[in-house]
Amino acid sequence: MRLIPYVTVLIVAGSSAAWAQPARGLAWAWVTGVTASSDYQFNSAGGTITVTNPSTGQYAVNIPNMGTPGGIAQVVAYGGGNHYCNIAFWGQSGTIQQIGVKCYTAAGIAADGSFSVLFYKEDRAAAQWSNGYLWANQQSTASYTPSGAYNYNSKGGSNTVVRISAGRYTATFPNLAPLPHLGSPMVTAYGSGNTDRCRIESWGGGKSECDRQCRL
Repeated sequence: MRLIPYVTVLIVAGSSAAWAQPARGLAWAWVTGVTASSDYQFNSAGGTITVTNPSTGQYAVNIPNMGTPGGIAQVVAYGGGNHYCNIAFWGQSGTIQQIGVKCYTAAGIAADGSFSVLFYKEDRAAAQWSNGYLWANQQSTASYTPSGAYNYNSKGGSNTVVRISAGRYTATFPNLAPLPHLGSPMVTAYGSGNTDRCRIESWGGGKSECDRQCRL
């Protein structure tokens, strides 16, 4: 049985007013080839997102004026084929936030492909919206609290990860429930050589503790 090496998790919920609030760092892009379409990209720090493709299946997404440690990165493959994409790395390079993306065929062989990528960083507590993210990077640890720079909860709770069995985990975001809407979690496998694929098994709020949980 295989362990899923690392994953990044993002959960977003709340009313439409939530997204009217300025994030500390928010950017996304739809990438086809080495082009991040101007009609389908956004950078809260300003500037045009660019992409390079140094080798087959390998991409570097450069977000100007967003250079900051921490935050979270997510990617999802796009198009009618059967390729998938993972986050290889993300981090600050001077004033640039750089995200490495790797895409693969269904057989796990490096392949070029289109994708949508997201970067988000926040550090404010808020009563009017419910967001959270974490980087789960301890695949064999029974339970732990992810690193603070990569672990955010808009309600101030301490997010945790519990390993249920090989390849199965529960991420808990305290105090994000109950909500007027159920919200939507995202998960992406992480690692430069990681060809694993991750998916959300289930999510919901625990009635007794008012937690928002994701089964990964």
